[in-house]
Amino acid sequence: MNVLATALAETLSRSPRDLVLLADKQWSRHPWQEIQARAGNVAERLRDQDIRRVGLVGAPTAELVSTVIGAFYAGAAVSILPGPIRGADATQWADATQRRFRGIGVQLVASQGAYLEKICTAWQAVPVTDLTDLAPAGRSSATRCAEVDAPAAILQGTAGSTGTPRTVELSPAAVLANLRGLGKRIGLQGGDVGCSWLPLYHDMGLSFLLAGALAGNEVWQAPTAAFQASPFRWLNWLSESRASVTAAPNMAYGMIGKYSRRVADVDLSALRFALNGGEPVDCELTERFAVEMARFGFS
Repeated sequence: MNVLATALAETLSRSPRDLVLLADKQWSRHPWQEIQARAGNVAERLRDQDIRRVGLVGAPTAELVSTVIGAFYAGAAVSILPGPIRGADATQWADATQRRFRGIGVQLVASQGAYLEKICTAWQAVPVTDLTDLAPAGRSSATRCAEVDAPAAILQGTAGSTGTPRTVELSPAAVLANLRGLGKRIGLQGGDVGCSWLPLYHDMGLSFLLAGALAGNEVWQAPTAAFQASPFRWLNWLSESRASVTAAPNMAYGMIGKYSRRVADVDLSALRFALNGGEPVDCELTERFAVEMARFGFS
């Protein structure tokens, strides 16, 4: 039995809550049961084509999130890589991304929108498909999960900041243990609301999203680019969503604490757990964030 796929399917098939996604400055709700249906379509397609390793590039959309979960259902592994850096040559990025996917055995790359256009500018070392076609919303039959555990569920890339990026293979059981451990430590319950702008190609962002899915929580997910364009929007999103749980690297807490005079008209009183990780933690800056944000209800 594929323990990760089974656990997610059991929760998402009955969760009454939503995945809430930001696109073009507007939030849109996607019930987890819709994501479950889309994931079932993805799993069926991957099984039909005997795809065991899927590569993903793009913004967090209903189709992309469904493809991550659908890959688990199919007993396939998923690798998510970052998009091009602003100002970078799109063709060079597309070529490097395709070669990296090919190097870890990816058999199908899926993307959409502008990301799809860019990834298609390179020589296609791996076939490319549109996420919109891969993860349609409608499904008439029940979702079937892989009966046998796959060798890997996530192919997690390292940052490459200290050398050539490497890829770590994470088994379904290891991923599930991590998500359950995270949920237990945070004390996730059905009424929690998560809010994140962390990139899904980073293990911190992907784990935050999947932990919320496993708990059947409402999860608000913004593109990292939206945070980068205006970091203080994060506080507005926390206020609007009434988020009880969030996560960010140390630099985000430090920046907001340092420039807290720019903050106004937000309500952080619902927030009960703010995870700080992904890089060394500066305790002084984190304390400054806490003190300054107390004016807005942060406990």
